[in-house]
Amino acid sequence: MTRAVPSIDARARAHATQTRRRPRRAHLYHPSTRARSSTAPRAFLDRLSGNATATGDKQQRDLFAQTKRAEVRIPGFLAYVDVDEATSTRGAEVVDAVLHAGATCVALREYGVDGTGGGNSGKKLYEAATTLKTLVRGRACVLIVDRTDIAASAELDGVVLTDDGVPTVVARKALPETAVVAHESESAEEAEKASKEGADLLLVRDVAMLEAIRQSVSVPIFVDAADGLGALASENSSTLQDLAAKGANGVTIRNLTKDPASGDEALLQSAVRAVANALEQSYEALGDSKGANGSAPQVTPKKFSLVSADGEEMIERERQLVEEILKFLRENCTDLDEIKLLAEARKGLEDLFLVVICGEFNAGKSSVINAMLGDKFVAEGILPTTNEIAVLRYSSKKSREQTEDGFFNVGIPAELLQQMRIVDTPGTNVILQRQQRLTEEFVPRADLVLFVLSADRPMTESEVKFLTYIRKWGKKVVFVVNKTDLLSDLGDVDEVVAFVKENATRLLSVSDPAVLPVSSRNALKAKKADSSNYANSRAFVESGFGKFEDYVMSFLGGSGERAGEALRLKLSTPLNVSELLLNAAEQILEGEDEEAKSEVAMATGVTSQMESYRQEMITDAAAQRAAAREVV
Repeated sequence: MTRAVPSIDARARAHATQTRRRPRRAHLYHPSTRARSSTAPRAFLDRLSGNATATGDKQQRDLFAQTKRAEVRIPGFLAYVDVDEATSTRGAEVVDAVLHAGATCVALREYGVDGTGGGNSGKKLYEAATTLKTLVRGRACVLIVDRTDIAASAELDGVVLTDDGVPTVVARKALPETAVVAHESESAEEAEKASKEGADLLLVRDVAMLEAIRQSVSVPIFVDAADGLGALASENSSTLQDLAAKGANGVTIRNLTKDPASGDEALLQSAVRAVANALEQSYEALGDSKGANGSAPQVTPKKFSLVSADGEEMIERERQLVEEILKFLRENCTDLDEIKLLAEARKGLEDLFLVVICGEFNAGKSSVINAMLGDKFVAEGILPTTNEIAVLRYSSKKSREQTEDGFFNVGIPAELLQQMRIVDTPGTNVILQRQQRLTEEFVPRADLVLFVLSADRPMTESEVKFLTYIRKWGKKVVFVVNKTDLLSDLGDVDEVVAFVKENATRLLSVSDPAVLPVSSRNALKAKKADSSNYANSRAFVESGFGKFEDYVMSFLGGSGERAGEALRLKLSTPLNVSELLLNAAEQILEGEDEEAKSEVAMATGVTSQMESYRQEMITDAAAQRAAAREVV
């Protein structure tokens, strides 16, 4: 018989009761030691994470919840800090001020700008990196100069390579695919070489070098502001005007904490704002350009984003709130094991949306994916083309590799995949044979399930069975009735849509299921025929794909009728976890507070008893002296 494990709230109440009933020791107050809490029950963990499998499986996290690619926003403002500055109170204040002003990147270096310092141990560098990352709190990109090992171990956003560092291609292999690799170049030749080897960002010393390489490279270029912050405080300054005219995309400040203007927050804000405004035009020119290798810049603001600026602000505010809660819990409830769940939930704020495509084989799942991505990236055919689950993710070049679990990671250079992961699944008849693995390993993680049906044979037996399996997870399911071009007229389309709605309502117990008729084949043809103005073409409008895309983007993002339902769910998870943990912490701390008060009361009672005993001893001593005198 399996013993039920109490929930976190129940264990907190039990702890509070235990402290109230604990036998008191007959001595002055001594802080009690709390017993370690037991491991959270599986049901509780599942409720928090929406996952029926172990959360510690790194490979599954990499597969289903890859984090957003690190970005250096441009026009950019990059500030260097050395190890001593990053760990000092003065340095932290200056860094916080420049980030508050709007700096887009901070780079940690081992040596000072004058070459002093250095010789730091790996431990000290790591501690400085994690301290800086905590200080930044996601407000800007955090890089480290040359140390790819520290960048990887401290989970920084990337690295700044110098001419003395490892080659760019080596750094690329050593760091995650999501990392930014910047290169600090001393010559135009080195800068061009770094760009060809895959550097995302070039940092150059002066305008002359910028001018020498601007036309030959496609990546953003930041230039040193040698005259300091004071020279950047106005958009009309000669320094900024020159940088803008030559096509700079950002500036670097090498001596931030020692700059006389670093203590003036108003001047800091003026400088960062002036840089952004003055260099905005050069950024727009860069966005339209192609380099010698024909590739577009990799480190750019997102031209397309599912999350609005307000949504990003809410995510940042919530991230800071969760950080404060984590700090409180770690300081006051160190034995509460479930704190790690909140840390995981906080990381979830950085995860991309996960969209899962389901349906019977030959329903047109691959065709829908290709239409969404704008090109024929996924194989299509009348025979089953997908035999295993494949996770489509963004990559600058096409790639395909199979994991030990049999899943496929497929890299595709499609802009949409910078905002979401798309999971392509086998036909539902194949999936039914692996129902347990399917429902436990990827359905719970989905932000949205797209259920693709063929208009000429909707709601087959295997599709109906599969819907009953996924119903218990309460996921948002959008029914995509594909291949409407096979039907003779709109009346037939309406009839199929009504049939699907009726069955979806019954199977999922929802009042108004989303059923969207499309012709993904015609939509893709329209996109490829006129990639810049396809939305206005008759073929695309008649395909119904525009309404489908609007629905999906609205659900995941923050505009339209659905106004970012998936974003609300993403934001609610850390808050729900925080509420549960804070409730548990409150009960534990109340119990300890009551115990402490009881101990204090006991100590007060001991003091009173000692005073009474002293008085008795004085009285007794007086009596003894009187008796002694009578004897004498």
